[in-house]
Amino acid sequence: MVSATSVKRTTQVCMTGLVAFCLPAYGSDREPAEVVNSSPDISHPPVAHNLWRSLTLSHGITRHDYREPDPLGRVDPLDSETGNLPTTQATLRWHGKLTQALPEMVAQAQASYAQGQTDYNGYLQQGITLIPFQAHTGNTFQEYHLRAGLPLNAFTQSSPSTRWTQHIAPYLEQGWHHWQRNLAQYGETYTWQSTSVGVMALWSLADLSLPKFSRYTVEADISTGRTHHSHINAPALGFAADLASTYVHRAALALHYAATPDWSMGLRYQMQRINLGASPIVAGFKYPGSSNHQQSYAMSLSRIF
Repeated sequence: MVSATSVKRTTQVCMTGLVAFCLPAYGSDREPAEVVNSSPDISHPPVAHNLWRSLTLSHGITRHDYREPDPLGRVDPLDSETGNLPTTQATLRWHGKLTQALPEMVAQAQASYAQGQTDYNGYLQQGITLIPFQAHTGNTFQEYHLRAGLPLNAFTQSSPSTRWTQHIAPYLEQGWHHWQRNLAQYGETYTWQSTSVGVMALWSLADLSLPKFSRYTVEADISTGRTHHSHINAPALGFAADLASTYVHRAALALHYAATPDWSMGLRYQMQRINLGASPIVAGFKYPGSSNHQQSYAMSLSRIF
């Protein structure tokens, strides 16, 4: 049996609890500790983009560094060129199954265009005499790449211990390249193809239990390969020849931020190293080969679908 004193005491406890619960809402700017701890962090909503299915447009600057050796060993280098080229790049990514019988795969199509001037420092040849010469060279680069790969989780059973494998995908890539080089005296056109193997990763920081960084995705990409079907053409000199096959290396790092559920912004750095091989002697001319080092910095905008 409950006494009247007990009822009165219980009523006082309930009223005290009600006042304690209501007062912070009306008489204070602070909320109870238990309410603050349990409320969601609305300043960092858990938005994580699947950039494996996206269209990305980026624009920035490519630092082009060209070196051409002297085949007779008189000077080193025979000529060099450096300069910044405005660059635009579009990347389309897809992730899924072609049929239910096949594992999930990733595919990527990429096109880039760069145009600008570089500073030429080299020599003019008169017989066997070299005369120092400086000028500006116009450059237009066009590149197209197609790749296909399989995420690592295509080969493993899904489990908490192997969940990281969904973020990493080895791939095979084919590239087509066109470079128009307009020197002060004449123009040269280089064309080549490249076949590379590489690995790419798209890792959302939301999967690392970092709620304050859940909107960020890190992208990393590295590949190595060889050039083939390389060709040079200088119509004004009556010179055209095939070039020897050589290597190509590429690496990229990017950080993406999910601005809305459908759009991401990003910053991207890419390094590319291409060596063009030497040519045979044709019409009295020989291309000695060259090394091309490019570094690109760009801002990007991605549409998620």
